[in-house]
Amino acid sequence: MARLSYLRIPTLLFLVPLVSGCWFVYIPGTVVQSVSDGITGSFGNACVSPSAKMGEKVRTPTGGTATITAISGPSSRCQNAATPIRAEVTYDYQGL
Repeated sequence: MARLSYLRIPTLLFLVPLVSGCWFVYIPGTVVQSVSDGITGSFGNACVSPSAKMGEKVRTPTGGTATITAISGPSSRCQNAATPIRAEVTYDYQGL
């Protein structure tokens, strides 16, 4: 039994350096986007066409309307080529 214990210590000492480099840290995409927005100064919760102006009403993907309150500029978050500009909008809710 004593011999087996003496063999475990060198084995563990050999494996510890191999395992110590195998750590993985998951960072959610929303955190990365928030940090990116803080660095670049981008803002907005919608993508609009390049011809959109502040105060203009735009149609939302769900069929409602929204009013543009601020325009940030081109953004990588806006994947549709027809709406490459990121803008802050206020959604117009209609009574049910």
